Amino acid sequence: MAAFHPAVSQNAPPDFQMSCGTMGAAPSASPASSPGFLPICTDPNAVRYLRVAFHYLLRESNYTWTFLDDCADPDVNFTYIGPGNFTESSDGYQNSVYNGFLRAEEVIADANAKLAANWNHWRKAPGVYYPPTTNLPATNIRYVLVGTYFHRDNAAYIATESNRFATQTKYNIGGETVLDVYFTPNGNWSGIASAIGGTNKFVFMNCYKKYLEPDCRNWSLQYEADLLNHEIGHTLDLSHTWNENDLCDDTPVAFMYDKIQQPPATPCVKAYAECWGFDASKPGCPLKPCDDWGKITNNVMDYNGNPKAYTLCQVARVRAELLASSGNSYIHSCNGCLPSNAFFFMHSEQSLCEEVLLGPAIVLNGQGSFNENKYLIEICELATPTSTTCYSNYYSSGWMNGKIARVNLAALYGFKKDTYYKVKLTVDNTDCPGSTSYEKTIHLIGCTTSGSVDFVVQNPFSDQLAIHYTTTQPGKVTINLIHTYTGQFRQLMAPTDLSAGDYQLDLPTGGLPSGMYAVQVLFNGQVQSKNTVKP
Repeated sequence: MAAFHPAVSQNAPPDFQMSCGTMGAAPSASPASSPGFLPICTDPNAVRYLRVAFHYLLRESNYTWTFLDDCADPDVNFTYIGPGNFTESSDGYQNSVYNGFLRAEEVIADANAKLAANWNHWRKAPGVYYPPTTNLPATNIRYVLVGTYFHRDNAAYIATESNRFATQTKYNIGGETVLDVYFTPNGNWSGIASAIGGTNKFVFMNCYKKYLEPDCRNWSLQYEADLLNHEIGHTLDLSHTWNENDLCDDTPVAFMYDKIQQPPATPCVKAYAECWGFDASKPGCPLKPCDDWGKITNNVMDYNGNPKAYTLCQVARVRAELLASSGNSYIHSCNGCLPSNAFFFMHSEQSLCEEVLLGPAIVLNGQGSFNENKYLIEICELATPTSTTCYSNYYSSGWMNGKIARVNLAALYGFKKDTYYKVKLTVDNTDCPGSTSYEKTIHLIGCTTSGSVDFVVQNPFSDQLAIHYTTTQPGKVTINLIHTYTGQFRQLMAPTDLSAGDYQLDLPTGGLPSGMYAVQVLFNGQVQSKNTVKP
């Protein structure tokens, strides 16, 4: 059953094509002279594209979470019921059109746009700059999304100061060549996010709550992108600018003011100004922290609400980190354009249910592919499960224009039961040379009817689906709902151990679009499927 709803859903290739750079991690000693080490991006003005993988940590089953919605005015309690994060097929709440693949791509795109706009970001007000400079550099790093992963893991979901390292050890992608970013709304550490640098770089971020709060939903994307740039800055040897010595002369510490303690107490305490923007009303005793632009920074390593920027020194420190052994191996390319990357999500085992109306749904979800404007799908039969060479029945879609989304492969190719196939996706960006490919082996199995489980489903259904089923022996039951045209997937019941007997379930299905669905029941490794429709 794990093949149909694995604890880890992944869509990134096992290795990453590089147009320039080291093949793997750089040696730890004397990297510039070590045999086999290839220095890369020696041009100080070259844009360096860093490999980044996103990991969405989810609960193993739905849960209820109540928190204070502080984006509402006045503040209200907000109750969430769901898997706890973005998933492969939805936003984890009420939107089945938006999902973790799309969110990851949007966050990366927004973060890259912010990195590219350093000159514009440094302006605080018309004609006002801080610190005064006429030589602000363009930041020369960008991110390439090389994988989007979904982990159903209760222990990792409750992230703490100590178990972050265990999570990174468990789910780390690409060793010391990919910067892993973990998203969980239940981070139990000081602050909203945390970052670990050195030779194995990773970041934890607590952002999902802001997406759930209706009044913060649109803003949450910008917030997440700013936070990503800030935390990745930490992994690239940058420190906070407003309250510590970050070894940069052009990032002075923040203005010191007399802070009124909460609750009010005397005497006031000296504190660094933390200004979200120009705010003459923020109190002091008597010095105010935010009533003058000279007291406020908008540095990427500060905490503030202004568009973020980097200084000359910070750009130089990042460049030095990426030329060192601890950062060089993370560079994907340095060719001046943003390369595309191919990856998709499919379960390794697919059930070929001929009785499904409109034909079977064997869906390739290519929404995780990044920065492509054309794509190519290839399918062929394999002689053995371990073979990687096409055996027969080769198919090619030819180059298709546009971004790849969800594709029902069963509408393109005649699959057979009890057969192994290789599915390969190649994507390209015509503005940036070089194509990238990702391939995966899938196993087609038939829908079996051993008689050990029998069930009937409500037809039609609306926002709730009634299922009655009978088991003749104890076993583990999983129930999935699949849109037969789009392949949209929702797990209605996680794997559950049941005794023999009769069961009646009323399962919520709110937020699903209209259409024909297949109800898929997995019992002790066997699969049955029946049709129903949502008007």
